[in-house]
Amino acid sequence: MQTILAGGGKPETGERIVHAHYTTMRKKYDAVATVGKYTAKDGTEKKRYLTVGAVFESDDGKLTLKLEGVPVSPDWSGWIAFYEPKLGYTGTTENDPPPF
Repeated sequence: MQTILAGGGKPETGERIVHAHYTTMRKKYDAVATVGKYTAKDGTEKKRYLTVGAVFESDDGKLTLKLEGVPVSPDWSGWIAFYEPKLGYTGTTENDPPPF
């Protein structure tokens, strides 16, 4: 597990953030907005998503939202959903058992 100083970069799942007042925080959720729709190759209508930030949990259980951007799409409803972060591109989360 890597520890990084808060205030720069985008932490990957499993990294811990250390703020100046020595509280450690762990990435808990991705913050995701639905910003529109598109038609897939097979003709089905799909939603278009944009990751706009992350939710972090401190050692004492408090949650903090770090926004990296705000959607400007006229199709955005104003809602942001929180999903467990994914590890790499495998589609698994850290709560899933190892693939072996």
